[in-house]
Amino acid sequence: MSNSKKEFLGKKILLVNTGSSIKKKFTVERLKKLGLTIIALNKEINWAKPYVDHWILADTANHQESLQAAKAFASEHPNLMFEGVITFWEDDVLLTSKISDAFNLIGIPHATAQKARNKYLFRDFCRQNNLPTPQNQLVRTKKDLNYVKKHLRFPLVIKPAYGSSSAYVIKINNPQELEDAYLYIKKSLSTEVESALTDGLDIIVEEYIDGDEVDIDILLQNGRMKFFSVSDNDKTAEPYFLETGHSIPSNLPIDDQEALIAMADETLEKLNIQNGCIHFEAKVTNEGPVPIEVNLRMGGDEIHAFINYAWHVDLIEYAAKIALGVNFPKIIKPQKPFDYLISQDFLPEHSGILSQFEIDSEIKKQKNILELKFHKKIGDPVLSPPDGYEFLGWITTKGDNFNDAQDNLEEAIKCVHYEIARFHSLSSIGKTERKNKFAAATFKKEFLVKAAKLEKIKHNAYQSINIGIINPKKNGRATDSLLTQSVKTKLQNKGFKLFFLDFNDLTNFGQKVKEYNIHLLLNLTDDYNKESSAIQALIEPLNIPIIGSDLFCDKLTKDSLKTRKLLSFHEIPIIEWEFINSESDAFDIDLNFPVKVREKQNYPRTMDNNSWQIIKTKNKVVSKIRSITNNFTAPAYLEEYIKGQTFHVLIYGNPPHNLNAFPIVQYGNNQAKISSPKKFNRKLNTLITEMAFDSFSILGCADLALVEILVDDDHNPIVTNIEAQPLIRNTQEIKNILKIAKIPVVSFIEDLLNSAIQRYKEKPSILN
Repeated sequence: MSNSKKEFLGKKILLVNTGSSIKKKFTVERLKKLGLTIIALNKEINWAKPYVDHWILADTANHQESLQAAKAFASEHPNLMFEGVITFWEDDVLLTSKISDAFNLIGIPHATAQKARNKYLFRDFCRQNNLPTPQNQLVRTKKDLNYVKKHLRFPLVIKPAYGSSSAYVIKINNPQELEDAYLYIKKSLSTEVESALTDGLDIIVEEYIDGDEVDIDILLQNGRMKFFSVSDNDKTAEPYFLETGHSIPSNLPIDDQEALIAMADETLEKLNIQNGCIHFEAKVTNEGPVPIEVNLRMGGDEIHAFINYAWHVDLIEYAAKIALGVNFPKIIKPQKPFDYLISQDFLPEHSGILSQFEIDSEIKKQKNILELKFHKKIGDPVLSPPDGYEFLGWITTKGDNFNDAQDNLEEAIKCVHYEIARFHSLSSIGKTERKNKFAAATFKKEFLVKAAKLEKIKHNAYQSINIGIINPKKNGRATDSLLTQSVKTKLQNKGFKLFFLDFNDLTNFGQKVKEYNIHLLLNLTDDYNKESSAIQALIEPLNIPIIGSDLFCDKLTKDSLKTRKLLSFHEIPIIEWEFINSESDAFDIDLNFPVKVREKQNYPRTMDNNSWQIIKTKNKVVSKIRSITNNFTAPAYLEEYIKGQTFHVLIYGNPPHNLNAFPIVQYGNNQAKISSPKKFNRKLNTLITEMAFDSFSILGCADLALVEILVDDDHNPIVTNIEAQPLIRNTQEIKNILKIAKIPVVSFIEDLLNSAIQRYKEKPSILN
């Protein structure tokens, strides 16, 4: 048994908040490995169950509820009385201090914690104790803003008094920016974006501090500083102060580092903090060091690994020792670290959905990578300022010196590739949810409430709408397709007036349209010249509303090249392709092999995968292109051949607020056979649906469309084709999808009619 385990043998510690995600799973794992009995105070039993011995269930945002629950647990289980309390979350620093007060445990008194936790109170404390501090003002009213404009020097920084990380922290350069930023923060402050804001929503404005930013990680026990480490922060991404990277040990001159430690020591002494693992943030300015924040818990993200690798000091272990009163001697650091470390954060350039993520296999050969954390998965939303304050993760490398570590970092970063599909206000990405893989997808409620809800047409409105059905014929006899006699009867019983039309007799067709006074047409055939677009071309000049996509959209989606260009412009992932006009151009192909080749005359049509030739090498491509360009006197069409699984998403409704999706179906080797995918990743499921929604909207589809998406072996979804008239060309597939979804055909047709009627009610038919 290790010395640490012996010291912790039989010890029970209260862990305040495991966190809803596994971002800090390593903290709970480490506590468990130390041999501690872990009692978790948390809102629910979650991912930490394998590591937690006992649970106290309470909402940690509600301090009174949490304190009562902790007291009840201690009363009911006296043999499980915890001997220390700890948290690794900024959200729970104040609650942890209240618990240590209530149970007389080692910790930081609540009154002291309040001074450090609230940025305005901390600035006021520094001013009263002759510690360096910028001029500042608590802003609650317009009057406070006017005071700031008159008495504080620009540039300024505006931020929440109780925030953590960089959420809602903004650099301000002039009075107008101040007003704009204040209104933005006031309207946007949300515990959903920054959970640490549960402690309060006050806003503070202070003068900007120019200097080099550092982190000082400190272990305090019985009033003595037993360990400290200074690390450098890379310049933040202003105006939102997003962290970009870190390095350890600090490259600052020794004099500056000593001044920083002296300032931190004085600050903690005057705050009367006797025990704790402290993450102290500061800046070195021309006038000396200035405290920025005192975080009364272990630093987040890469800090634990930084200290562990650089100095072989486990902050989790020592934080637990401090909380439990296990005394330890002062830690003497070597003159040089065991490793020099440097990290870089993966920051999104814009808000969106993580649509691509790949790590080159070459990265396995790089032995100097210590950490590669990527908290997002394909399909996850990522919000960058001002939409949100998220980052994707980070990568940390080591070296024999700073420059060596930096070189290793640059090489490692080359192996990490990701793409974020940009979020636009009209985009569906990030706005949908599925209760399960068989449930239809709809826009999330929080987005719906921001838009006017569409009133569904009542059945009694159907009586005034005459619907013409253009039914297919086979050997001169009408076939029912989706509309069986039973379906027709049920629709008519619901109040629909249905009239069946034969388009092969154009004279009678026109007469019947007038005779029946048709208001809305539903075309179920492409019998006319084997081309449904011909029917639409003849109908649309009559200005009779048609259910489904218009002629322009139908023609567009049949031309896969135009479709792909348009989708690519909107940053929807597509298969890469090229036109090659001559043999000489073949040597400049910028595609990954293998590729698929054919002549331009047969370039891709929707849902058409025939007449391709798969070629694995550039030499064979040159030979094939020579044959095409010489024999057919036309360009050759090439696209990357990607292995993967093909999925279809049947979309119905209309953007922006009434789009729905049927369960995603998967194709096997037999294109006629579809099934519901098994063990389907929920986030990938959501991303596929949202990409289908966006493709539907971008291409101007209406009422119904079938989107084909290829998911490669790395789980990257790619839109390959769109069928704008699936009722005509994919009837059997629609029947199968409805069967999988357990939705009656009559309900499907009714919803389709509702969608079209609503669309034409909202806009004149000529605009549809």
